[in-house]
Amino acid sequence: MSFQYPNFGSNSLPTIFEAFPKRASLMMALMVDVMSDTEELSKLDKELIFTFTSYQNACHFCFESHKAVAQAYGMDQEQFAQIVEDIEAADIEPRLKTVFAFVQKLSNSPSKIVESDVEGLSSAGYSEAAVVDIISVCSLANYMNRFVDGLGVDITSEQAQQMGAAMLQGDGYDMMRQHVEGLASEA
Repeated sequence: MSFQYPNFGSNSLPTIFEAFPKRASLMMALMVDVMSDTEELSKLDKELIFTFTSYQNACHFCFESHKAVAQAYGMDQEQFAQIVEDIEAADIEPRLKTVFAFVQKLSNSPSKIVESDVEGLSSAGYSEAAVVDIISVCSLANYMNRFVDGLGVDITSEQAQQMGAAMLQGDGYDMMRQHVEGLASEA
């Protein structure tokens, strides 16, 4: 749901980043670090986690923008629809079912996460570093969902598709990080 803050002139993420360049720079540095592919989790895997978390939170901006990036990385829309409808019945690898069930619980009931939930990820074959990555992507998505929703930022599906295409043409999040770091150094 979009609404207008009087001092921003526009509730677009770039406008807000320009108004608060130091915060934006720190946020984008974290985004670059967390969303980079690793040995166990590809950029697509991380975008799927981010998109799924944003869907869980009903954050239209983050869901649409990260869905577009995930599609650009090769997300199967049918599989994603299955995951959203019923994780256990989805036609995906069993270990990914474990990830999405964990992410769903961490997003919706964080205080109910117990050791066995984390052990489930390890039992599914994820290393400690991958578990930290899964938790980091989910946590970052939750933060960004609340940030953009709290500021009334929204996006159309067309804008999201353009953003997804732009992310792949450049260095993705690093391109955005460099831009806001330049703004921060000017401030």
